[in-house]
Amino acid sequence: MTVPRKVPGIDPAGLLEFHRFLLGDTHTRLSLYQQALAAHVRPGDTVLDLGSGTGILAFLACIAGAARVYAVEEKPSLEFGKLLARANGFDDRIVFIDGRSDEIDLPAPVDVIVSDTYGTFGLQKDGLHTAIDARRRWLKPGGTMIPHAIELFLTPIESFATYETHVGFWDRQVVGVDLSAVRTIAANTRHTVRLNDEMYLAAPARVARLDLMKLESPGFQAETALTLRRDGMLHGFGGWFRAALTGDLTVSSDPTVSTTNYAQTFFPVERPVGVFQGDPLRLTLTSYDNMHWRWQALLRGALLSGANFFGFLPSSIDSPAIHFKNR
Repeated sequence: MTVPRKVPGIDPAGLLEFHRFLLGDTHTRLSLYQQALAAHVRPGDTVLDLGSGTGILAFLACIAGAARVYAVEEKPSLEFGKLLARANGFDDRIVFIDGRSDEIDLPAPVDVIVSDTYGTFGLQKDGLHTAIDARRRWLKPGGTMIPHAIELFLTPIESFATYETHVGFWDRQVVGVDLSAVRTIAANTRHTVRLNDEMYLAAPARVARLDLMKLESPGFQAETALTLRRDGMLHGFGGWFRAALTGDLTVSSDPTVSTTNYAQTFFPVERPVGVFQGDPLRLTLTSYDNMHWRWQALLRGALLSGANFFGFLPSSIDSPAIHFKNR
């Protein structure tokens, strides 16, 4: 038996825990993927599994009838997939490929591209570029992507605890050391949080729909207008995604549904602002492939804004390829 080797900088226990969570603690996610693959994979099809991890979607593609599956993943997770494929009798149909998908070539085009590489607010960093590249190079005409679209939702939120944990903490002193110099960084960082609908100051709005079958650029800008439904304190904006698998089958990080057990995203404001029921709010969100973000809100004539602090903003974030306007 080949045991996955230790890779510098990767904690084996943490990696196992990550995959344990994905395989055993994400509600109906895997059964929904199984249904989507069964709907699209025909006997004899070739499938590409992007970011295969332990290979679970590759195995489901085989069960659906795929004759060949290319499972693209980097070590050491790739070794978990190989072990499980041999143990479950799928190794004769799955070709495991070590590396980044945009740096490798496949022996043949594919009928279906499937991926499960989500963050808390859409695909993981560089995920749109990866999807676009794979579709352009490897998907046959008439082929299918699972998911085929990603929707992004935002709502203004009131949560003293969330804000204090991620931003307000840096206003304090610890053993006589003033931490406030770091506060601006914290207020200009997108945080991973757990939201609930009691935090909402307005009805959630869909701000963008990214069609992975047609998307040509990983940069986009989304605008939406909201009306606040209650008085409160605006601490920032909560966000989540919904991925369209096939038909009405979706997986989502929406805190009010149970298709996954994923966390959500929090875009803070620099300083909390008191708001009132009926206040109009216009929100603009700009992104480059989930790596760079800028969020701006116009509230009673005042501009509230933030941008990810680390890393540069490429020129394409200032002139994004796609604009979404929701009123």
